[in-house]
Amino acid sequence: MAVATITIDDACDACWAKDKTARQSTMEITLMGRTWLLCDEHEAKFAAMFTELMGEGEEQ
Repeated sequence: MAVATITIDDACDACWAKDKTARQSTMEITLMGRTWLLCDEHEAKFAAMFTELMGEGEEQ
């Protein structure tokens, strides 16, 4: 059986880590020199977690 490998440079890292889904990312987050790409769904989840941990922060 042949195996094909597909590379998506802008896939959501959280979707890929969760279930190997290659969902296109819409934003990136960088902390301590490491960058993760996130889809809309994971952007909202991470934003909610950061808001809960650190408060509202500044509006952009």
